[in-house]
Amino acid sequence: MTEKIVCRLSILLLIFCVSCRQGKGSGKNMDSAVVASPVSIIRFDRILYDWLKKPEQPVPEQLTRDYKSFLELYSKYIVEVGSPDSASFASKMQKHFADSLLFRLYTDTENKYSALDDIELRLGKAFDEFHFYFPLIKIPTIYMHVSGLNQSVIVGENILSLSIDKYLGEDYPLYQNYFNVRQRRNMIRDRIVPDYLTGLLYSEFPFDPNDSGLLDNMIYQGKVIYALQAFLPDDSESLLLGFSEDELNLCLKNEKELWRYIIRNQHLYSKDYLIVSKYMTDASHSAFFTDDYPPRIGVFIGWRIVSRYMETNKNVTLPDLMNQSDSRQILSKSKYK
Repeated sequence: MTEKIVCRLSILLLIFCVSCRQGKGSGKNMDSAVVASPVSIIRFDRILYDWLKKPEQPVPEQLTRDYKSFLELYSKYIVEVGSPDSASFASKMQKHFADSLLFRLYTDTENKYSALDDIELRLGKAFDEFHFYFPLIKIPTIYMHVSGLNQSVIVGENILSLSIDKYLGEDYPLYQNYFNVRQRRNMIRDRIVPDYLTGLLYSEFPFDPNDSGLLDNMIYQGKVIYALQAFLPDDSESLLLGFSEDELNLCLKNEKELWRYIIRNQHLYSKDYLIVSKYMTDASHSAFFTDDYPPRIGVFIGWRIVSRYMETNKNVTLPDLMNQSDSRQILSKSKYK
């Protein structure tokens, strides 16, 4: 995986017979599957926090030796204090984290996520599903970090990390001043595993939204949601979309009208950034529709197109889908209308 930062921008037992797996369009037999153990998440946040509480101590060798690559990404791109090799690195880190808000985030994160057994088990099973479809893609080392409510996901060479301070619950007091109610709804424990998988998909199947039209954006995000359903079949559609159940039901009930609106206003192939962003990005409400509708209507429509495409074209596997970059062909062959 090429080094990058992904800014966001969400299982129970996954035991399936051969026919069930083939029904998901894998095109592989059961011999391809590998039974996964729970993933061991490296608590970078905890290691760093333990050091920050003891400012007189030098930088722990565990950080500079065992987690050097991640420390490099974190220090340069998240806290922006420069290279860990710098003579002033320790003092800059201590100064950065002298902020009382950051220390509160660290303390609350440690209290909320003192144990990760459920997350590590679900993540291991989800990666097992991922490996079934994409056996040649190496699962990266998994970390957790605290960003100060900044980047949600860090992706680097053999690195995948989530900013755990962005999953403290929708009612967490510090969120109230920084995130709208719909964003806060997704800052929960249940979103951690889907967001790890989303970061991995973004890394392995990159897409440049800035040089693409609305249809391209919708289809790409629709493919991501469809893939998440394959990896996390026990997670609800509303959770993966980031909608409430009522919002999802409203969109499903009025799906044809939503689609007609896009067509009637000639938005489908628009590359206008403002138009595309109003369909695709998080906001307090939907830009083109009433406040009852969630933002990211484009993600919903893209998911519905992709789902119809896969239902109509039974020979297409999930790897085929993820590697298909022709959005117009997907729309045409989906017979969506």
